[in-house]
Amino acid sequence: MGQKINISWSRKAEKALKQIFDFYYPLSAKAATNIVTEIVNAVEAIKFVEQYQTDDIAPEHRRMIVRHYKVLYTAEKQNIFIVHIFDTRQNPIKIK
Repeated sequence: MGQKINISWSRKAEKALKQIFDFYYPLSAKAATNIVTEIVNAVEAIKFVEQYQTDDIAPEHRRMIVRHYKVLYTAEKQNIFIVHIFDTRQNPIKIK
């Protein structure tokens, strides 16, 4: 069995997760919870640091897509650092 992956979240990523929840909550508390849970579960399911591809807009990061959200992360050894969560329906220039 491989080493355990350590995952940490930046304040920016935590804030983005909260904003996603806060956006959907007035429409449906269940939907807000489901979307945030899907994102968190996808992050927690990372098994190895190079599991996802390098992002084409921010090549210093790797990315995973959950629904229409791009989760950007950096990886070093067994450490994953969630940098940002970005709504892919926005202008990609905003990601920088």
